[in-house]
Amino acid sequence: MIAQEITTQNNTPLVTYKSKDRYCHWLKNYLNDTQPYNEINKIDIRDILYHSLDEAKKHSSSHLEITVSIVEDAKLYSNPYYLQIIFDQILENAIIYQDPNKSEQFLDIDIAVENNMLSMNIVDNGIGISRKDKSAIFNKFYRSSNKSKGFGMGLYMSKQYINKLSGHINIDSALGVGTHCFIQIPNSFGI
Repeated sequence: MIAQEITTQNNTPLVTYKSKDRYCHWLKNYLNDTQPYNEINKIDIRDILYHSLDEAKKHSSSHLEITVSIVEDAKLYSNPYYLQIIFDQILENAIIYQDPNKSEQFLDIDIAVENNMLSMNIVDNGIGISRKDKSAIFNKFYRSSNKSKGFGMGLYMSKQYINKLSGHINIDSALGVGTHCFIQIPNSFGI
């Protein structure tokens, strides 16, 4: 049995009991890399997106205006497992880190599927990320906020999976303003 609470060097909780089972399963899959990255399937981007949104909304008690725009000029082929993890983590962060002091909270998701590329722009007006923290957000076990309920592996793992898919991620953020996450992943259509 895993300890009920794991802590970081500054004694902040690393994971809460409620999230342990989920993260342990996820971490085990990551460490064992049980899903081969060369598994390429036709992807229904709407299914992946809305599944991730439904799961992420469970972590929010605030009113959040979510806008989704999807433009599909081509069929998308990629690794479904990796894409689901990427979407889960990015959207969960966008929802968990909303700013409860703002009267209007929003999350805008723009997705474009083209012959050669999947592009995602995810913009929120949440709490944002400080300059000091921004340089470390993709590090293993890094948590920049006490609002975090996980291991500090979400963005690390997302970046690893994006790299395995030959994509890239860029996060632009300002503390107190919000965050813009831009992800591009090559469409494996035709290979």
